[in-house]
Amino acid sequence: MKRPMASRLPLLLVVIPLGTLVAGCSRAPDEPTSTFTPAQGTPLPPGPTKLESEDTKVGTGREAKNGDTVHVQYTGTLMNGTKFDSSYDHGGDPFKVTVGKGEVIKGWDQGLPGMKVGGKRRLRIPADLATATRAARRRSRPTRDSSSTSSWCRSTRR
Repeated sequence: MKRPMASRLPLLLVVIPLGTLVAGCSRAPDEPTSTFTPAQGTPLPPGPTKLESEDTKVGTGREAKNGDTVHVQYTGTLMNGTKFDSSYDHGGDPFKVTVGKGEVIKGWDQGLPGMKVGGKRRLRIPADLATATRAARRRSRPTRDSSSTSSWCRSTRR
């Protein structure tokens, strides 16, 4: 028994749009074109090539020497000014370190001797001195070129 044309019409109306939809999906879309180029960012300041040390406040106490255990307050920043660590963020307690023993990054081991109790010193540390020894990695974080401001609070003579 043949269906009348009127009963086949709704079926045709459904099949024709589906066929058009499937045919439209098989064609790859045109890729958009653009002349956009990103703006050049501000270049980072050049890092130091050697350890730079500046006493911003000379202390009046005794001078730190290799082997001395010192307690320092510090703030570490990258050369672009981004802070990555600070003793003030860890309860404000001074950081205890034995100078020259390899407990911290090489830049600190080389930059703390000569600093006097009560003084403030800014260290600009090149990348090769801003990486920690295995022992120091547990205590400090290796970085790229960095800057560190330290205040020596007190010392314990060894």
